[in-house]
Amino acid sequence: MARARTIEQVRIPSRGETEQRRRRNALLRIASLALAAITVFLIASCQNPDPIAKEKERTLTPDERYLVEYYMKIAELRKNLHDNPASIEEKRAHLESEIDTVRIRRTIAALERKPERWLTVYGRINELRYRADRDDST
Repeated sequence: MARARTIEQVRIPSRGETEQRRRRNALLRIASLALAAITVFLIASCQNPDPIAKEKERTLTPDERYLVEYYMKIAELRKNLHDNPASIEEKRAHLESEIDTVRIRRTIAALERKPERWLTVYGRINELRYRADRDDST
């Protein structure tokens, strides 16, 4: 059971002790605010997916697929340059006649307006080249 104190028994804190309590309370408030800010930041960052990862996972547009196909045909032509040098011009002319250069330029211009979209195109090209190299080696 708590005993009642008399006025003489109550100790009055000194000015230094009072100042020390104020500083400690202020530091506790600052630490609490910092902790709250960090918590809010972590929660907000968990809710926003990485835009780069999201861009890498998106599906190519038909024009972007056309650009990738065109690139792969050029890569195949370059790879076969050494096989038959006499037919290079013929193959190049045939490839140029198949390609819609206006569509390619339009697609590249659209990608240049949003450069992060190139990530998906490069990813698809790398995937196709890896598959082609793996198929060639087996």
